[in-house]
Amino acid sequence: MQKLLFEQAETLDEESSGGHGSNWEALVGDTEEFISTWLQYAIENGKLLEDVSGEFEFNRQRLLKSGEVNIAAIAFSEPEGSQVKILPLIAINVEGDENDGQISNQFWSTYPCFLDGMKFTATVQNISLYPNRVEAKLELASNMEDIFNLHVFDVMFWKNRFVYQQDRVYDFSVAALAYSLTPVDPDEEAVINRPELIAALRNLQGSEAEDDFEPIHVSMAKMHAYLPKTEYQADMAEIRGEIVDFEPEYAEFLGNTISRIDVVIGESDEDVVLPIYYTHRSLMDGCKPAVGDFIQGVVWLQTFMVLENKSG
Repeated sequence: MQKLLFEQAETLDEESSGGHGSNWEALVGDTEEFISTWLQYAIENGKLLEDVSGEFEFNRQRLLKSGEVNIAAIAFSEPEGSQVKILPLIAINVEGDENDGQISNQFWSTYPCFLDGMKFTATVQNISLYPNRVEAKLELASNMEDIFNLHVFDVMFWKNRFVYQQDRVYDFSVAALAYSLTPVDPDEEAVINRPELIAALRNLQGSEAEDDFEPIHVSMAKMHAYLPKTEYQADMAEIRGEIVDFEPEYAEFLGNTISRIDVVIGESDEDVVLPIYYTHRSLMDGCKPAVGDFIQGVVWLQTFMVLENKSG
């Protein structure tokens, strides 16, 4: 029996894993109102999501018997049918704190979930567990000719912890929530003045001017980039790229208008086009997104596995 990646994963500490307060703040603004008005309502009125089945049910039962927590997830959207969901996690039949010791169902976590993402076929290279062991950040390696890795939060890890195996190929859906979006300065450039770098670039360009060490000016205005933050905040990233699609009124969510832009963040054998969701709170420095513009920002990347890619 092949060991699950979950059983080999490192566990982050509380500071490194972080919480979801900033994600909710970017999406709904007032987190206190969200908690007091919507969270309990979502738990009571949402739809219970299906757990793993078939060949993975054996893994689930084995790990639950070893002491892992049984989790149920509930999906709720307002208005109903929206592709943007509240996803509360409920721990089933767990023991209370040392003061009462009662067995009960307990609320453990909640985060926003975007169902409409880009398809990303990849293997799971690494799993970083939250201390609760039912949430995790993944490092995904694409099966493109030019390897492109993404660091993402897995919104369905509570059940996919029983699935992921080494070197297996899966189809994922990947989307992002914007913390900030700003326009790119069309005149921005980088100046390369180190002789060894100048020589290397001249060589790449096939230049015969071996003794030409004049500084090279490189335009940054039309650069595509994906730069994960620190090691333990790798699901947060700085991005830059061209907007290729724009939906200013993609969805309504708890009284907020959510917009969507599709941004090219990487160029490989095929473009990596990331759907980014945002509200007006994320637009800074007069940013007014439009197709064809280049944009930059800080985003939170999330994913869920769609299915195992048997051809991979």
